[in-house]
Amino acid sequence: MFIFAGEKGVRFEAGTTTLQTTAVTPSANPGVLSTGTLSKGLRAGETLTVTGSGALSDSFAVVGGTLNVESGTLGFHMSAAFSEVNISGGNVGDRFSAFSGSTINITGGSVDSVFIASSSSTVNISGGSVGVGFLANSGSIVNISGGSIGDAFKAASDSTVNLVGTSFILDGLELTELIVGEAFTI
Repeated sequence: MFIFAGEKGVRFEAGTTTLQTTAVTPSANPGVLSTGTLSKGLRAGETLTVTGSGALSDSFAVVGGTLNVESGTLGFHMSAAFSEVNISGGNVGDRFSAFSGSTINITGGSVDSVFIASSSSTVNISGGSVGVGFLANSGSIVNISGGSIGDAFKAASDSTVNLVGTSFILDGLELTELIVGEAFTI
């Protein structure tokens, strides 16, 4: 599967491009990557765990698979569609894109700047850190119960952002009218 999201000037003029399907060849992806660099993406049904000093190259894509990041590094412009990505350690490079059908669980580690949650994606953050520039696009769901988020967090209209905690400060003022167990919409 190809993921074209309109970044980097991707544009197809009408009548210029032909799409042709082909048989899927067996994958050479290891189940665990503890050393070296893997440059190909994950396909439907595949699972990969990155640990140790394992690394994924720039523009690595997960489509219909499961990626577990325990340590190691992921390159620039990582993307996931119809997949599950679990980040419990390690470092994810700039510009992570969670596309439709993906669930991203961040419990540790760090994601550099620019994280994009697209429509029909779910992002759960309970630990770790996400750098500057988080965008929850329309139709995305973002649940935050821990960890840290850098500056420039934007929740677009029709996105859902759920913050779970014991106290909240908005624009420098503590929200004192909160009642434990009851949702409060801002």
